[in-house]
Parts: sequence; C-alpha cells; structure tokens
Amino acid sequence: MISNQANPALRYIRKVAATEHARTLSDQELLDRFISQREEAAFAALVRRHGPMVLRLCRATLHNEHDAEDAFQATFLVLNRKATSLRPRDSLSGWLFSVAHRTAQKAKVAAARRHAHEMRAVSARVADPGTELTLQEAREILHRELARLPVKFQAPLVLCYLEGLTRDEAARQLGWSPTLLKGRLEQARKRLRERLASLGLALSGALAATLFQETTISAAVPATLLSSTAKAVVASEFAMSPAVSAQAVALAEGVLKAKSLSKLLIAMTVLLLAGVGLGAAVRMTRAAADGEVEKEAAPVADSVHKDSSSAQTPGAQKPMTAMEANNYVQQLRNEASDLWEQKEPSTKDLEKAIKILEGLVTFLEEPQIVDFANGVSWMRSRKSNVYADLAAAHVRLGHKKAALDYLRKLMEDGDGTTVKMLNWWVDVNKMAVLREEQGFKDLVKKYEWEDRLWSGAAFQTPYKENLSDDEKIAGLSLFWSRVKDNFVHFDHVPDLDWDKLYLATLPRVRETKSTLEYYQVLMEMCAQLKDGHTNVYPPKELQHEVYARPPVRTALIEDKVLIVEVRSASLREKGIRPGLEIVKIDGLPTREYAEKRVAPYACSSTKQDLQVRTFTYGLLSGAKDKPVELELSDEKGEKVTKTLARSGYTDVDKGPPQAEFKVLRGNVGYLAVREFENDACLKCMEDNFDKIASTDALIVDVRDNGGGSSGFGYEILAYLTDKHIKLSAQAQRVYRSADQVWREGEQGGGVVWDRQPGTDWYFDKKKLYSKPVVVLTSARTFSAAEDFCVAFDYMKRGKIIGEPTGGSTGQPLGFALPGGGSARVCAKHDSYPDGKEFVGIGIQPQVLIRPTIADVRADKDTVLEGAIDHLLKASPDK
Repeated sequence: MISNQANPALRYIRKVAATEHARTLSDQELLDRFISQREEAAFAALVRRHGPMVLRLCRATLHNEHDAEDAFQATFLVLNRKATSLRPRDSLSGWLFSVAHRTAQKAKVAAARRHAHEMRAVSARVADPGTELTLQEAREILHRELARLPVKFQAPLVLCYLEGLTRDEAARQLGWSPTLLKGRLEQARKRLRERLASLGLALSGALAATLFQETTISAAVPATLLSSTAKAVVASEFAMSPAVSAQAVALAEGVLKAKSLSKLLIAMTVLLLAGVGLGAAVRMTRAAADGEVEKEAAPVADSVHKDSSSAQTPGAQKPMTAMEANNYVQQLRNEASDLWEQKEPSTKDLEKAIKILEGLVTFLEEPQIVDFANGVSWMRSRKSNVYADLAAAHVRLGHKKAALDYLRKLMEDGDGTTVKMLNWWVDVNKMAVLREEQGFKDLVKKYEWEDRLWSGAAFQTPYKENLSDDEKIAGLSLFWSRVKDNFVHFDHVPDLDWDKLYLATLPRVRETKSTLEYYQVLMEMCAQLKDGHTNVYPPKELQHEVYARPPVRTALIEDKVLIVEVRSASLREKGIRPGLEIVKIDGLPTREYAEKRVAPYACSSTKQDLQVRTFTYGLLSGAKDKPVELELSDEKGEKVTKTLARSGYTDVDKGPPQAEFKVLRGNVGYLAVREFENDACLKCMEDNFDKIASTDALIVDVRDNGGGSSGFGYEILAYLTDKHIKLSAQAQRVYRSADQVWREGEQGGGVVWDRQPGTDWYFDKKKLYSKPVVVLTSARTFSAAEDFCVAFDYMKRGKIIGEPTGGSTGQPLGFALPGGGSARVCAKHDSYPDGKEFVGIGIQPQVLIRPTIADVRADKDTVLEGAIDHLLKASPDK
C-alpha cells in the first residue's frame, strides 16, 4: 500500500477538495478550523475572501507595490496571532480593515524614514500643494475614520463598499436581517459624515456618497502572494519563513506592540524649538517610530550645532508638501484620539494624548506650516481640530480650565469657527460639562456677534400678510448684499449693474401691498441674474398661491405648447390628453401669457432652461383656488375650451420610480435615473447588474433628472469604467478686505478667485460594464445630473444623445428672508476638468435628437428610439 504522504497526486486532490470546501464556510467556521487544526486551506480561504479589500487599502495608502504587499502580509500575520481572541468573529472584515489601515500607516512611516532625504523642507520655498492634496487627503481621512467606527457600523460599510457585496449578501455573512443591515448602514453613513465634518471636511454631495476612493491598480491578490501568506502563517515560526519578508514581520510586530508616540512628540518639539529644520524633526520622529530614535537623534542634533545653515541651502533639499504635512498631522491626531476617545481612558493615556497634541500645536506653528495654512483650506482647519481634541482630553482629565483655554484658542484662531460650530464640537466630543462654566458662557457671549453677522437671525421675522416697509427693505438689502459678495456668474450678465438694480427696486418694494407682491418683486429682481441656482422662494404660507398646478405636464415642442402628460383619471375623462396644443390661457395667447405671467420670475441660466421653467414648470402654476382656463386645439385644428382646477385632485397617478431598469429591443439595456436625491439609483444598478451585464449595450436616461447629490451619479459611472473619474473644476470668490485696498486703493475693487482643478476619483466596484453606453439628456437635465454628464462626457465612454442640458450647477449659499421666505445664491463655479464651460451654455449632445409634435401625438419616444438605433447601427451583427 502506498503512503498518502508519498503520493503527490493524492495530496493535490485532497488540497483541492479542502480548498473548494473552505469556500462554502463562513468566516467563523474558517477561523475555528484554522485555530483548531492549523488548516492552511481555511486560512487561504480567508485571505482569498478578504485579501482584495486589504490589498486595495494598502495600495491606496502606500503607492508602492512592495510596501503594499509587506503591509498585506503583516495584516494576516497579525490575524494569526490574534485569531484566538478575536471577537466577534462574524465582523472579521471590519477587524481586518482596521488592522490593515493601522499596518499601512506604520509602513508609510517606515517608508518615509527610509527616504528621509526626500522629505526635508526648505524654508526658502514652499511646494505647490496642487490637486493631489484633495485626493490623497480625502482618501486617507475616509479610511482612517472608517477604521475608528464601532464594529457594528464598520462591518456593513466594509462589506458593501469595499468588498463589493450586495446588501443581502452582507446581511447573510453578518447573520443580520436585511432590515437591520439597512438601518445600520444608514447609521454608519451618518456617523462617518459627522466624523468627517468634525475634521473640517465639509461634505459635498459628491464626497458624501463616495465613501471610499481607491487607486487604479487592480486589487486582485496575486496567487503567489496569497499562497506565501497562507504558508507563512501556518508555519510554526513565520519569522524564519522565506515566504514572508522581514519587513512584513517587523510591521506585524509593530502593530501588535502598539508603541506610544508621546515621547517622540516631546523630542520633536524640543528639536523644533532648538532650531532643527522641520524636515529633520519630522524625519527623526518618524525614524523613532520604527525604533531608531536613539540611532538618529544624536547625529542630527550634532549636525545642527555644527552647521545650522546646511538645511537652508536653496535647491539642496526637496521641500515638504502640504499634503505630507497635513497627513502627518492627521496621523498623529489619530494616535492621540485612540487614547482619549476610549470609553474609560486612564490618566496615563490621557496625558500621553495631550503630549502628542501639544507637540502638534508646535508643529503647526512652524513658518512653513503657517504658509501652507494661508494657502490651503485643508491645513487651515488643522490647528482648530487639534485645539478641540486638546479640550476634549482635558475634560476627561477633569481639567475644565485647561479645556476652556483650548476652546478659547479654537475661537481665536480665526479660521471661521462660529459659536454654532463651537457648540457642535462640545456635543460631538462630549464636553457638555463645560456649558455650566462661566468661562464657557463668556466665550459664547464674546463670539455671538460672528454668528449674528452671518446667520441674519434678526431678519428672520415671522410671516404676516403684509410685512412692514422696514422688513421689506431689510430683506431686499440682505439679498442684494449676499449676491454682491458671493455670486460667481456676474460674467454671464455683463450689462447688469447690480447696485443700480437695487436702487431701482427700492421704490417697487415700498409700493407693494402684500407679502406676496413683495416676494414677486424679489423673484423678478433675482431673475435678472439669469442663473438656475440663484433663487428667491416665498414663505410656505404663500406657496399654494404661487406653485399650485393641475396634474398635467406641458412642453414647448416645435414652437407649439403641447400637453405631453396627464396624471389624473378625471382629467383624462374630461378629454385632456397628450398631444393637445394649448392655444390660449385665461384668454391670452399662450406665448403672450407665458412672457407676461411666467418668464419674468423664472431664474434660468440658458435659453433652453428658461423654456423649461416657462413652458413646463411654471406655465399652469398659480393660486390653488383659482382654476386655469385653457383653449385647446387637436390634430385637426378643432378647438375646445376646458377649465382645470389647480388643486383638489384625489386620483393623481403614482409617479414613475426614481430609477428603473428594463431590456429593450436588440437586447439594449435601459436604466432611467430620474434623480440623485438618494441611493435608489445605486440600488437599482446593484440589484439589476446581472441583467445589465447580459445586455449588448446600455442607455442611461437622465432626461428627467433635476439633480441631488453628485456622488450618486459618480458611483453609477464607476460601474462603467475601471479608470479614474475626473470631476469638474471649481472656483469660488475670495475676499480679503485689506488686500482690496492695497490692490486698488481706498475704493477697493477686483475679484480674487480660489480655483481648484478637477479631482480624480476612483471607485472599485468589482463589477464592470464594458459594453457600449450612451446617455440621454434634455433641458430638464440639471445640476447634479449635469455633473454626471460632464464626467461621462470627459471620460469618453460613449455618446450623449438628445438635447442640450439645462446648463446650471454649483453650490448655492442659502439664507432666510423676512416673513419666512428664503433665498440662495450660487457661490461655486463649475466647468469641465479642462476648463471648458457648460454653465450658461448646457452640455451639448454628440447626437442631437429633439422630440416632434407628431411623435408626441403618436406616443413615440423620439430620443429613446434614436438612441437604440444608434447603438444597433454600431453593432453590425444586430
């Protein structure tokens, strides 16, 4: 009989069988088998299952393949050591993410030490932070804050966003119900959003949805790396195994020991105060983090005394970038918060955290860092962040006076922190005990003026039928000043004299006899700015007097105004149907009625946007109790008059879903995305991806998408490419009072712009649709939907088909007006990544197709049919 051990074929068959069986087991079952039997197949299955996520994170942090693989192996070596004590095992993915994040950060420190000569700063010049700061900073902050979430929130985010599982798959792996997973996923997003806000990262729609941005390097784990990792772990002495690098072993040991950094920060502070250059101090502390401070500190200190000018030679050293300084601060803040944010931190841990943070304050006061902060918004927030952390740590030590001192510095720092934000910090960092202190009350009182200055609380008077003249003039003045200081599109209205218009509007405001008339005057004034993201809205008590309309949709098609949709059964019974032309409204010819009653109040950026707002959104709007009389003409020219109520309908059809997918002729997939307000579009894409993948081409229809959060749109695009997604370039106005005088004399003048180039973002969906794609647009494609179209157009993934978009996006600045109304002003200018303009123009389709009257009356979707024909013509076999 032949021994099993001597039979390679039999051993191979058993190994394959064990591997296949391992794939069907849960994480807990695999861990149990590994712990009890040291089964290589079980551990290999865990590496195979979670390795891609770990490797992606390591690559995104380190940007070096060898370093990333070392960190990858170290992560699983730590799992080997901690497997027996790991709880709860059903959240292994989240635990591995945290360990991988910490390991990659330690590897980053080690790499910085090895290449210290590239990190020294030259005080004579400062590196341009460029666009990399935004991308790298956002990625590292997101990863770090995810690693700090409680397991119950961390696990669903890691499974759904990093490991690419569907919600149902994630729920099964965690042993949760789908409802529980959905709830915790939403809570996790909320917590992560709050954590990011606490760090000065104000989330746009785009960033809130794009939780994890990864590198373009493939995340597949090489077979040799997977095998060597599993073999090294199973070996009794992995430190001696040739299958794992010495660097990986050192990293694993470093993570397990979790060395304190407090003494190193003290050393850095002493060195900085002694005149050691910033780069040298950073290099020393990073080298010390790898256990070599004794070896490097003395030589560096000696060299400073021998020749303090050597680090100042222009061109001799590469300057430290703002990104590197910023990341360094955030990394050490993370080390400190791990100490002071514990549920029951010890006095020793709190004192260590305070030493770290105090060292960071010294670091942030270095001239080079101050220069960074003056030019980069990310760095401006860092000292405030550290002050808030210091206050929180002192509260936990019972040092109320010290905590208040740091809150005072937080307010004095001048980075725009308001009393509202101060109170937010107190709530988030659990410092409520300070509210009863007189020092805190005095601090709030001292800075309340800043909140009053920008909140406009005094203008927020209650609604009444006719506001006083003083309230009306105050509201007009507030709107005028907010526009004057923040509006970014005055170049679109070069002939508009905003101050002159203000003066001309003053008497009109005084003449109004009601709050409704007053708001109509403001809306008319606002319309002169010709911008779709700058608007005035009447109080809620008046909206039924302005926005009520019957459940029909109208549109201007081939120079005629048609009914294109009827959403009420009772109206259909009255003979109201698509295809009827509206000849007159309340006795006036339709075009004349629109020009007099609707267009003057429409805030629009383009001709096509104005047409939509005039002939679709606003044409039949008015007071809810006042019916609208329509003279209609059918296909034969026969006319009939119908009176339509603007309210009171109980049979309004349910609207179409926010997103839906179906397969059309020629095996062409059709994904309609009607808004980006929530993740319904992502869920639709995710739930239907297998069906989408089986189609021969895909149409993404955003013709009825009025916007929402841009990030949802970018995540849809992530299914269509394995490359970076280039986002729009941005610009906003910057105002510095003294600079105005120095530049233009006592009268001031000129506009200074803060311009940010387009940012690269990457989503690793693990699911890729690589077949032909087209996007359908119309003038109703607006705001975030246009951000989506810009990114799609710029990535050259396919054609845009249909009509030009509305031509308006940006970040509005909102504020309240007297009587309960409100307004917003577009404060951010967007363009294509290469600077090409589309606001005020519209995104132009490569294939122009417009609806026709004949097709509306035949219930034919001209644009959709044209898109299908375009795709089928591009596929000869179809």
